[in-house]
Amino acid sequence: MAAKSDIHIKSSAALMVLVAVLAATAHRTAAFGCHDMQIMGEIEACKPYLTGQSDKPPSPKCCQQAKGLSDRASATEGHNQWAYCISIRACSNNYGFQGDRAEGLPVLCGYNASMPLSGLGDCAK
Repeated sequence: MAAKSDIHIKSSAALMVLVAVLAATAHRTAAFGCHDMQIMGEIEACKPYLTGQSDKPPSPKCCQQAKGLSDRASATEGHNQWAYCISIRACSNNYGFQGDRAEGLPVLCGYNASMPLSGLGDCAK
């Protein structure tokens, strides 16, 4: 009978550890939303262009902010780079960035994008 009790205790402890790990991971992933990383504040000058509210080309300030965001994203590594990409995608989707404008911004602004600004970007790359 003691063996069954030991197995039950070990199984319960393993389940508790698994639940704790999953809860921590879910919290960490949820923390990488648009507002938590303040992505929109970093590219506020681009919002009119990216959402299609303006037919004007991106402003010099927009280009400066977009390049800065790309530089910061490329300076991160591993999980943090993935999280940064997820945050950018969340902003793109939350604020209705037009995919063609988001994808074309680096060309118009003259920089090489380290990750996509569109909501369709592949964060696994």
